[in-house]
Amino acid sequence: MTREHTGAYYAATANTTADYPELLGEHRCDVVVVSGGFTGVAALLHHYRLKELL
Repeated sequence: MTREHTGAYYAATANTTADYPELLGEHRCDVVVVSGGFTGVAALLHHYRLKELL
């Protein structure tokens, strides 16, 4: 038996039907972080801190 945690703020406000447009064309960048979680944010901050030291 599973039970959804609807009482939690995250579960109550999560947008499960988000529709994002397709990325078209050619794009160039130095760094891409494909994550909105803690690890992705930490990786991006770490990258920019190291970049400032160089």
